[in-house]
Amino acid sequence: EAVLSLIDKLGERMTTKLNLTDTLQIITEYIVQATRAQAGAIYVTVEQNGRPALKAEVVIGPFPPLHVEDGVDPSQLRQVLESIRRDSIPFGHSIIGQVAELGEPLLVTDAQADPRVPRNASALIPVHSLILCPLRTRGRTLGVFVVVNKLGQAVFDSRDMAILQALADQASITIDLVKLYDVLADQQRLEQELAVAREFQRMLLPGRFPDLPGYDIHAMSEPAKVVGGDFYDIFEVDRDHVGLVMADVAGKG
Repeated sequence: EAVLSLIDKLGERMTTKLNLTDTLQIITEYIVQATRAQAGAIYVTVEQNGRPALKAEVVIGPFPPLHVEDGVDPSQLRQVLESIRRDSIPFGHSIIGQVAELGEPLLVTDAQADPRVPRNASALIPVHSLILCPLRTRGRTLGVFVVVNKLGQAVFDSRDMAILQALADQASITIDLVKLYDVLADQQRLEQELAVAREFQRMLLPGRFPDLPGYDIHAMSEPAKVVGGDFYDIFEVDRDHVGLVMADVAGKG
């Protein structure tokens, strides 16, 4: 039921507007609501110095800095909290990066006793329980979803984890589709720009040649791809001279 409801919400938005930012916002809001979490965040895989890392794209509620090391000065924790969206987490680093690297969900029912949860994070925002679930599709990790602290006095259990996994599976497929759509849209925009460039290039070439008694003049240019680097022109200089230009443009990109 939760998965179908998520699909319905995504479908409503996708009929009018389709982009990754809106999609991630809808997914995060719904998963936090469905799991009855106080806070949640979706981390998306990015490339950092040629290696995969995670960056928080959407954060909802009082979300603790789970990527902070315990050696951080407590007086700096407020700044760390503000940097959750800005910092990137390499795969394998912190509890979030470990879930991304292993590709397996993690349920923590007693965060206070679990050494993987930084003490500094709980000092700033008390953490009682949390679930971390990788977003995977086609053998790739697209990100990690994290929910923190269940509303009320309860803690997350295996049923909550099953719900989050089911929602994460659907979210992974949706995110992958939206990214493919973005790539396709970029390709279409590029094709349109190249078509305009080709038309401009055609307009730069002469449409007619001077009428020279005793000479037949013909020329054509057919690019191997959409646009080419060839240019030519034939023009009258004065009554006794005709100019001829042939050029090949280098580095046209």
